[in-house]
Amino acid sequence: MSENEVKFSAQGSGRATDNPTQNSQGDSERSLAEKFSAELKEYATGKLELPLVGFARTDNLWFHPEIEDLRQRMPFVVVIGFKLSYGITDTLIDGPNRLYLAHYRQLNYILDRSATRIAQWIELRG
Repeated sequence: MSENEVKFSAQGSGRATDNPTQNSQGDSERSLAEKFSAELKEYATGKLELPLVGFARTDNLWFHPEIEDLRQRMPFVVVIGFKLSYGITDTLIDGPNRLYLAHYRQLNYILDRSATRIAQWIELRG
């Protein structure tokens, strides 16, 4: 697994990591970041009831030139997700249908709202 791949905490594997500090230097910095990420994960999986939560390094990710400077200030990103329902995806034949569209919109609404709440949680803690 490369350093940009992610291990989702709640479901097994994916492209984020449970420990965003695995490549950081300094034990005190690492333990502080590990504590922060554990608290954030607890908040996201507990209060927000998100089934997929992880962290990814940004150093090898592409950023649009207009926001490239964010990479310097934000070496990690929070990754959240929901699995689409098998009952919904089983109805797909030649492409998206109305049932899928409704499900997709609901999950995206939850993810958008959760991302906003996570951003606020992070900002309140500095």
